[in-house]
Amino acid sequence: MKLDELRNNGWDDFIKSVLSFCEQHDISLPDMSARHKMGRGRSCQQHDSITVEHYFSIDVFNDVIDFQLVELNTRFPEQAVELLYLTSTLDPRDSFKQFNIGDICNLAGKFYPQILLPLSHRLYINRLTHTYHLIDRLIRLVLILPVSTATTEHAFSSMRLIKNRLQNKIEDEFLADCLILHIEKEFDDSINNESIISDFNSSKPRRVQLK
Repeated sequence: MKLDELRNNGWDDFIKSVLSFCEQHDISLPDMSARHKMGRGRSCQQHDSITVEHYFSIDVFNDVIDFQLVELNTRFPEQAVELLYLTSTLDPRDSFKQFNIGDICNLAGKFYPQILLPLSHRLYINRLTHTYHLIDRLIRLVLILPVSTATTEHAFSSMRLIKNRLQNKIEDEFLADCLILHIEKEFDDSINNESIISDFNSSKPRRVQLK
């Protein structure tokens, strides 16, 4: 949970965990519904409507989170915070529960040229790939995403073109061969049709000669 979400919606769960911890360890608790007293005397600014729970929720819980947010925004630029947030989607805990393909694509698209690629080169040049092997593996995974994603999209686009209404009953093996030739057009252009026909004819005797 992000800090701003914790500030806005996390008090109820937080106080429940605190109360449960105190009960388990026999720690005395104040009456959360009682009126909060500021110090020993009564301040002229104190209101009777402020309860103990209100004090801990607003004046302690929210103030601490606000202080942390200010410090984080001061110490870390917005780009670095966004990078940390997007990489959290690759957290392996709970079987990659936080995994989000949209965040992965944003991570690769925004930080590929200016951060991830130079960092990968620096790890390789300084021979740190074995020392930080998990970081190196993570960076490699993110770097290949734009290529793998584009290849997959290209394959599905080619399938829609080839497997049309007239070729709807095409077999999977033949469809795969057609897709390979369509996707790898540069390789297809380099194939010599005459040599293929010659090899096909010379493989075994046939009733119909192709040439």
